[in-house]
Amino acid sequence: MKKLIYIIITLVIGTILNSCDKEPDIRMPELQDAVAPYMKLTDNSSIYIDLYDLAGFNLEAVVNILFDDPFQKLTVVVVFDGDFENQYVLTDNITSVPQTVSYSLDDIIAAIPALNAASEIVEGNQFNFFVNATMEDGSKLHGYTDNGDLAYSSSMVNTLAGLKGGATFDISVPVPCPASINDWPGTYDCFDLDYASENTTAEIFLDTEVENGLKVYGMYSNYSEPDTFRIVLNPANFTVSFESQTISQDLWGYGPATADAGGGTYNTCDFSITYGLDVCVSLGCFSTFHVYLVKQ
Repeated sequence: MKKLIYIIITLVIGTILNSCDKEPDIRMPELQDAVAPYMKLTDNSSIYIDLYDLAGFNLEAVVNILFDDPFQKLTVVVVFDGDFENQYVLTDNITSVPQTVSYSLDDIIAAIPALNAASEIVEGNQFNFFVNATMEDGSKLHGYTDNGDLAYSSSMVNTLAGLKGGATFDISVPVPCPASINDWPGTYDCFDLDYASENTTAEIFLDTEVENGLKVYGMYSNYSEPDTFRIVLNPANFTVSFESQTISQDLWGYGPATADAGGGTYNTCDFSITYGLDVCVSLGCFSTFHVYLVKQ
C-alpha cells in the first residue's frame, strides 16, 4: 500500500535526523488524561438478537475504565446499523465504576428514533454499544468518531483484552442470518477503508487446519509471497480474530512485514468481513489499516 511507503520513508528520515543531532531533545510529550472506558459482557448477557425470541434478549455488561484518571461522567450509547453520526444515550451520568448496566430490547428501541417496535428489527441489523467519557475540564472523549472509526488503536484493543480478558471498547450485537463456515469461500471485493486506490479483489478458501478458519488470498497484491492471510470466524460472538503472521518476506526492501494480532466482526447476511490490523517491519509498527471484504 502506498501509504506504507510514505510512513516508512518518514521513519527513516526521522531516524537519520535524530542520529545527527548533537543534543537531541529528549523531553517527553505532554500527555492528555484519558480514562479509556470499556465494557465487559456478563455471563447472563445475550450476544445476538434472535428474531424468534425477541423478548428473551437482554444485554448486560460491566462498565469500567482502563486508566484511573479523574472524569466527570461516563455515558453508554448505542448506534444502529453503523450510523455513528447518531449516538443514542442509554445510560448517562455514570460517575463511579465498575457499574453493571442491563438493557432489554425495549430499552434499546426506546432510545433509537428509527425504531418503534421490536417487530421492525430484521436480519442484518446491527447494534453497537460503547462508552463516551466527559473529562473534568468538560472535554468529551468519544469511543467512536462520526465516520465509524474506533478511538483506540488495535494495540490498545489487544492490551485491553490481555489485561481484562473478555473486555472490549465496544460491543457489537448482530441480528444474524443462518450460515455455516462452508458458505464463506468465494471471490470478494476487498476495500482498503483508508485508501480507496488500494481496493482490489480477494479469494477466500477454507483453512482446514483451524476450526472456523479461512484463508484470504490476494489482499496484498503489492507484497511478495506469502500472500495468504489467515483469519478465524468466532460464531459465539460474530467476531473475527487472527494471530500475528507474516504477510511479506520483503516489503519494498525493508525486510519481512507482519500483521500483528487484531480483529473485527463479520456479517452472515451479506457475507462481509471487517477488521483492522497493524503492519510492522523492523523499523516498527504503523497506524491501523482497516479492511472490508464482501462476497461478490
